[in-house]
Amino acid sequence: SGGTDSHLYFGWYWGDERDLPGALGAWPRLARFVSEFGAQAVPTEAGFMDPAAWPDLDWEALARTHGLQRQFLTRLGLDPWDFATFDEWRDATQRYQAQVVRHHVETLRRLKYRPAGGFCQFAFADGHPAVTWAVLDHQREAKLGYDALAAACAPVVVIADRPDAEYRPGAPIALDVHVVSDLRSAIKGATVTARLGWRDGEYRWRWEGDVPADECVRIGTVQALAPESDGPLTLDLELSADGVKAANSYVSSIVTP
Repeated sequence: SGGTDSHLYFGWYWGDERDLPGALGAWPRLARFVSEFGAQAVPTEAGFMDPAAWPDLDWEALARTHGLQRQFLTRLGLDPWDFATFDEWRDATQRYQAQVVRHHVETLRRLKYRPAGGFCQFAFADGHPAVTWAVLDHQREAKLGYDALAAACAPVVVIADRPDAEYRPGAPIALDVHVVSDLRSAIKGATVTARLGWRDGEYRWRWEGDVPADECVRIGTVQALAPESDGPLTLDLELSADGVKAANSYVSSIVTP
């Protein structure tokens, strides 16, 4: 009905991976069913790439035979020539893939039925030695993206609007908090807490109530001014109810001009 299958490669073929929520806000239809998204990552078992030859790998053969799209890694700050060792490069590609997978899934789950109806993890497992969007390699060794996918797909998740990568001291922060439940029964008497912490301080919020079955519920808003303190800014979320627990965390930074 008007298109249900989207390939949303924000943070790979085009744009930035943070562009997804804005795009879905402008064109909600894109979220009805997403069958492809993500980023390539080098597998843990990468003997077929000849890591001992680093950095002089056979890049042409890796592209032709093993699917590597090096040009997009370079566009995203993962140029092999910027890493001292193969392991450093491999780990960086896996961290980036995990980041893309996690935040794309969280965005889609927050739009549950409005209008998101589901998604596929494109190329979930590789069928041969390759560098692809899969989160399991050809030997079924997990990349970091596998754990990110599993956590984002838990039956009950607590999710915030994603914080900006950086805030200036005194900048306003307003992040909605949602609970998404795929359970077939309501969660009674749930407690959700939020902690916005920095080097020498914190703010805390607490909400209580019920979460209906198979629903996404907006719980409240984390609202504050960024502190006058350089360094990491962390938002920690927890949900607790009888027999149900969930947690999540987001990391940002306070940067003085």
